[in-house]
Amino acid sequence: MGEERAARYDAQLRRALSFWDIAYLEIGSMIGSGWMFAPLLAASVVGPASILSWLIAGILVYFIAEAYTEVASMFPRSGGLVRFPQYTHGLFASFWIAWTTLVYVVAVAPAEALAPRTWPP
Repeated sequence: MGEERAARYDAQLRRALSFWDIAYLEIGSMIGSGWMFAPLLAASVVGPASILSWLIAGILVYFIAEAYTEVASMFPRSGGLVRFPQYTHGLFASFWIAWTTLVYVVAVAPAEALAPRTWPP
C-alpha cells in the first residue's frame, strides 16, 4: 500500500529544475559558516599544507557526490537521503536517518546564525 502511494506521488512530481538550479542549490547547501572558520583553524594547525588537505577533501567529496548521483539515477524516487537506506537496510534504518536529519536541520540553522557573531577570531 505505502509503496503504491509513493509511486503515485513520485509520478506527480514536476522535474523542472535545470542543471544550474541544482548546482546552485548544492553549492548553497554546502557553504555555511564553516568557510569563515575552517581555513583559519586548518592553517593554524598545519600551515600551508592546509591547501593540500582542502584539495584532498574536495576530491573525496566529489566521489561521495558521484555515489549519490549513481544511486539517485538507479532509484529515481523522491526521498533521497532517507529513501536510499530504506532500499538497502530497511525501514528501521530509514526511520533513524530521517529523525537524525530532522534534528540536524533544526540544529544547524541557529548555529549558522550565531557563527558570524564570533568572527573575526
